[in-house]
Amino acid sequence: MIPKSSSPSFSRLAWPLLAIAVILATQGCSSSSKRDDDSNSQVAKPDSAPARTAKHTTDGDANEKAESGAIALRDKKRTVERQAMKLELESLKIANAASKTERTLEEKREALAIAEGKRSMFDEMTAPQRRRDAELDLLSDEHDYLDAKEELEQLIVMYEGSELEDRTSEIVLERGRRQLALAEARLELRRRQNERLDRELELEGREKAHAVADARAALAAAERDAKAEALEHRIDRREAEDTLAKSREELTKLEKTSAGSEGDD
Repeated sequence: MIPKSSSPSFSRLAWPLLAIAVILATQGCSSSSKRDDDSNSQVAKPDSAPARTAKHTTDGDANEKAESGAIALRDKKRTVERQAMKLELESLKIANAASKTERTLEEKREALAIAEGKRSMFDEMTAPQRRRDAELDLLSDEHDYLDAKEELEQLIVMYEGSELEDRTSEIVLERGRRQLALAEARLELRRRQNERLDRELELEGREKAHAVADARAALAAAERDAKAEALEHRIDRREAEDTLAKSREELTKLEKTSAGSEGDD
């Protein structure tokens, strides 16, 4: 409450001073309030720096994660491409192996057919023909021997009562004896050859039979090898297919994850 004074001069001086004091007081309160606001603002500012740092860190992690995902996606696509090429290569290997195996089997079948043909020809034609030839040769040699023997006997009868000189008869008889000896030697040689021929034909027949057995065994072994090789190739192809399918599933998951991440951004 402002005191009243009875002096008019005092009133004129007091009112202006009082007004100035009120103005100064008002400005001081305003300045103090501003300083308090500034102080509060300065105190609050340090709290905004960690927030910016945290946001920057979050953005950096998100970018790093996105980049890592892109790299993983790219690598998986390359893996799928390589595995697809491996599967195609395996298919080509199977085709080539099948063609080669078929040629091998055809060669083995042909070898067996040739061996069986040779054995059949030997049993049905060669061996009987050689036996017949040997029998005819033996028969011819026997006839030659008998002819030589009869001729010598006739010469002996003829020249024993002949009036020819002894020298002449001796020459004729000696010639007959040589012919008989030669015929007898040929006959004996032919008999031994025929005995040997029987053993030779028996051995050759065994060889033909063994050749057939070997060719049949070789064909059976080739067929077993072909089955085993085909089974191995089927297993390899199945493994390649499974590996490719698994990689494609993983690629699909990565693509979905990448698409979801981009949508969130």
